[in-house]
Amino acid sequence: MPYTRKFELNTIELELVENALRGELNKAQSLKEGGHDNPKQNTRDKAAALLDLLGSLHNQKNWYRPKNRTYISG
Repeated sequence: MPYTRKFELNTIELELVENALRGELNKAQSLKEGGHDNPKQNTRDKAAALLDLLGSLHNQKNWYRPKNRTYISG
């Protein structure tokens, strides 16, 4: 049976996933800096993988931009 290629998440669910990934990224970075038992290369690889995943999620978003008036970010 093939893997599911399409997932449907609402904005709240996607925000939960992103926050969990950022928490894991912070944990990996603090382990790297803290000099714990984990080898630095493993934490560096994990941090890189988490950043890649967060970037992939970011790039798949459809950003809202009003069509009938001037867009002002922020």
